[in-house]
Amino acid sequence: MEADFVWCKIYEKHPEGFDTLAAVDYNRKQRYRESLQLSINRKGTVRMKPGLLLVYAVLGLILLVVGWGVLKKHSVYPSTQVGYHVEDAEKSREAWEFANQTAGTLSLVCGGVVWLMMAVLWLVKAPFGVCLGVFFALAIVAVGTVIVVPLTLLRKK
Repeated sequence: MEADFVWCKIYEKHPEGFDTLAAVDYNRKQRYRESLQLSINRKGTVRMKPGLLLVYAVLGLILLVVGWGVLKKHSVYPSTQVGYHVEDAEKSREAWEFANQTAGTLSLVCGGVVWLMMAVLWLVKAPFGVCLGVFFALAIVAVGTVIVVPLTLLRKK
């Protein structure tokens, strides 16, 4: 059983200049220390913070909204105001439809992957550095995939 109080020296400015011996509420001190370290897991490493969780959620939401917009709400050819804008996609109706279908689908898949990784990293209490690294890697891969893959497939046709 743990003692409620711990005797310790407290150095304080006293008019006569001597040290006082006082009882400190150990449990209260421990609770305070734990409240300051809410983002510290058992191993002592900082886990994903709510701010980074929000950034993951926003990236995933942007990818999902863009994917839905490009997939379902792109302009009807020959008007190319809304959709996947590359020169190769604007050459014909078939190319325009194919590019928008591909880019929209890939964006939806990448948005889902970002949300899935966000949940997995949060649940396993991954260290903050790992979460940040995975975020940047996911962002680069997702945006690169949505931009490059449809263009590459269009040029192979």
